[in-house]
Amino acid sequence: MKTKRIGPVMLLVIFLAACSGDPDPKHSAKDWVVSDEAWVSSTADFETGTFEDGSSLAQQGEQYIIHTTNVRSGRYLTGKSQADPLKNVMVEVQANQQAGTDDNWFGVMCRVDEQNAGYAFLISNDGFWAIAKADGSRLRFLENWRKNDAIKEDGTNTIQAYCIDNYQALYVNGEFVGDYEDKSISAAGQVALISGGPEDEPVTIAFHDLQAKQAYFKNNPDPTTPTQPALELAPINPQPTDAN
Repeated sequence: MKTKRIGPVMLLVIFLAACSGDPDPKHSAKDWVVSDEAWVSSTADFETGTFEDGSSLAQQGEQYIIHTTNVRSGRYLTGKSQADPLKNVMVEVQANQQAGTDDNWFGVMCRVDEQNAGYAFLISNDGFWAIAKADGSRLRFLENWRKNDAIKEDGTNTIQAYCIDNYQALYVNGEFVGDYEDKSISAAGQVALISGGPEDEPVTIAFHDLQAKQAYFKNNPDPTTPTQPALELAPINPQPTDAN
């Protein structure tokens, strides 16, 4: 169970949510169209770098490795694609924990801007999931941590996230786990990967077989290709940001 700076009342709410099961999705695959062509087909162009606290983003063969030392409570680290920004997107990646505490979080992000703000779709190695809005310095949870049996503990999980118009949905290993509707982040942005953990608990997550594709609702069939240019990223030295 996630316990990061959460009071007794919130713990009770999360416990009840975890035990009550997740509702049916507000939308499903019959409502949207996903492009056959991948907008991003690997992590080869994702950010890489090493930080003073020992955290790092690295491409190792076909895997993208995020290692977070979490020397401060609630830290998390993101690595972004350098492809052109995209608004309506389906992001899929396989991920597994290589080292560290099971009380962690990792997943994918969409509509990520230069300040690392965007939507985050998270799971943990102890079988929980959440949907959050990152503002560049912390995570604000739209759907707080809930247990779901679709998430493999100590195994490889396929994480699939949908950002379509004002709708955000998370699937794990082909099964729906949760969704939300929020319109506060509406601009096209980067696809990113994210990981973090509790204070002084290093975590290493490996991501592979990533693909991001344009997606749109059938009743709104205008998956316009973004016209703004790709972000011009300086030599990579991104900074970890806070999750609390």
